[in-house]
Amino acid sequence: MTINLKAILKHPVFLILVGTFISCSAVFYNGYPLVYPDTGTYIRSGFRMFFPDDRPIFYGIFIRHISLYHSLWFVIIFQSWILSYLIYKALVMFIIKNKMPIWYVGSICFITIFTSYSFQTGILIPDVFTAASILCLVILLFDTNLMKIERIGIYLLFMFSVLTHFSNVIILMSLIPVIYLINYRNKRKSNYFIKLSRMYSLILIFIVSIFIYPTTNYFGGKGFVISNSSHVFIMNHLEEIGLVNVFLKENCDEANTYRYCDYIDDTTFDFIWDKESPLYKTGGWQKNKEEYNEIISKIISNPKYWETIFVSSVNHTLEQFFTFETEIFPSENIVDGPVYGQVNWHFKKELGSYLNSRQNTENHNLQLLNKFHFIIIIISMILLLLYLIGFGKLKLLNKKLSFVILIFVIHNILNSIICSNLALVVNRFQSRLVWLFPLLIVLIIHTYLNRNHEQNNI
Repeated sequence: MTINLKAILKHPVFLILVGTFISCSAVFYNGYPLVYPDTGTYIRSGFRMFFPDDRPIFYGIFIRHISLYHSLWFVIIFQSWILSYLIYKALVMFIIKNKMPIWYVGSICFITIFTSYSFQTGILIPDVFTAASILCLVILLFDTNLMKIERIGIYLLFMFSVLTHFSNVIILMSLIPVIYLINYRNKRKSNYFIKLSRMYSLILIFIVSIFIYPTTNYFGGKGFVISNSSHVFIMNHLEEIGLVNVFLKENCDEANTYRYCDYIDDTTFDFIWDKESPLYKTGGWQKNKEEYNEIISKIISNPKYWETIFVSSVNHTLEQFFTFETEIFPSENIVDGPVYGQVNWHFKKELGSYLNSRQNTENHNLQLLNKFHFIIIIISMILLLLYLIGFGKLKLLNKKLSFVILIFVIHNILNSIICSNLALVVNRFQSRLVWLFPLLIVLIIHTYLNRNHEQNNI
């Protein structure tokens, strides 16, 4: 029997394995999976079935089972495989099949070298699933060639992606109605671009995913709620923009005995995580829930604060949109740090590799990567903007691609709005998604070149 090596090299399974290997470049260079201060909490939550107040338990369970109780390398490899597979499925909707090997591998190499992509697949936090969720959504809505088993698998992956981070719920809850409205508007011109059966199936899966949150929290003893921490993050945002201080100075009297009134002039820098902040001095996350919700409600419902809220929201959104440097945190992960104990407890055989990684020996220098990353992302943003406004009639090349690009851009904007105004402005919230922009440019370039090639052959 003759082995057709050429056919093997072009087979999707082989290509996705190559993509997985390339996607792991950052962790191969690091010498061990990258970690974040929150990684310890995720490992602990999964192995001890501990339900944190400020995050879902599902990514912790993912670490527990994908690691096979043996190695965190398995988690990173599986994350890289998921993204490599989804990128392949997204590209194959637009790229000619016989050209897929070079375009797919070239695209993976490009985003690995010049963006934060490999750092996103290689770090043990659930940010990778924010990108996975939007890729799943686009594939489920637009790919007409999915086999039944693939569609079921991507539905399950979409559901899990929604469950890994609270922000994914709010972002998609805002995005899906926008997609529906755009699709409905298109019906007035011709026909629905996305079949309504696909839209309704996606909406149903999304609703089921949301319902899983309070159900698991209830059985975990946290009550039938989606999140036990939203009041703290919103309070932190209102504190940052100065409205909490203004409100308390106007309302701290005998009629309103808020515990926070004793700390009106507190200057603690980190309200959420500094143990000396008013949050902890007045009892912590749960004890302050009722008081914080009351203060938040009164501030948001008062029209005199709306201008400040609006202006600060716009400023925070813009700041978040352009805040996407790749970061690592060596000082947080040394001996006795928040991650060390969990690695020592559950993956003791890997402790030496963890401590000797470049991340923990401070041998990482990301300055050059971040320079390339910034240039590539800004150029991609400009080109996508030009494409969406119809510059040079490029938008007419492929209406389906135009719709997909619009969805990705809106998703990214919603990510900036929600994360910056309901949590914090930090690099990781934007860097987890912006590497998708260069991929969209790849699709535009391929479509343009293919259209020119077809016209030259007429």
